Amino acid sequence: MEKAIAMWVFCMANSLFLPDIQTIANFLRARFLLSRLREEK
Repeated sequence: MEKAIAMWVFCMANSLFLPDIQTIANFLRARFLLSRLREEK
């Protein structure tokens, strides 16, 4: 399952001509931290 997701992400990145990876990483990290904060409350 995870391998399929990785392949999909890889294909998406190629089709989008590799958008700024750092921006995507920061966005995912922010969403992860927000979900963690919501669970703790």
